[in-house]
Amino acid sequence: MLNAAVRSILLSHEPLGLDSYIAICRNGGLDMGLGPDGAREHGGGRVFWLTRVVGRVWAAIDLYREALERFKVAGPWECTVSLLKTLRGCLSNFGEGWAEYPDPRANLQACREKNLFWRRELYEWPGRDAARELVFSFGAWIEDSWGMRERHFLARTGPRAGQFDGSRYQ
Repeated sequence: MLNAAVRSILLSHEPLGLDSYIAICRNGGLDMGLGPDGAREHGGGRVFWLTRVVGRVWAAIDLYREALERFKVAGPWECTVSLLKTLRGCLSNFGEGWAEYPDPRANLQACREKNLFWRRELYEWPGRDAARELVFSFGAWIEDSWGMRERHFLARTGPRAGQFDGSRYQ
């Protein structure tokens, strides 16, 4: 029985062929997997694509807002994101002007947690401005988990300095 409308990229890495997907479930929920678009194995740990992950979560929140408006799904909601196999992992795919992995200045410390789980309860689904704040808090949480205090998903230099660097989001 089909329980969700799914759009996916079929790759051979997973037994079911669903590495990267987004699904709107019959229960009103949204589920998304990034597969290699979110991270890849490298040198005994994983490298996580920060700007891409933050951008995909932002796109999913916006897509879900459109679905809520169209199908009148009632709240409250729970927004959760998990990053798996983060222990000794590194971050990369930063905004313009930041050192990139494998440059040792890019990650002063590896992640010390085995997995990461972020959860927010939402009594109202965020509009466009509130979605930006929610997503930036998510990006900050990722960077905090790596001991970073500056926001590398924001451009450091160039015309987008201080803004989400969409040029790095694919």
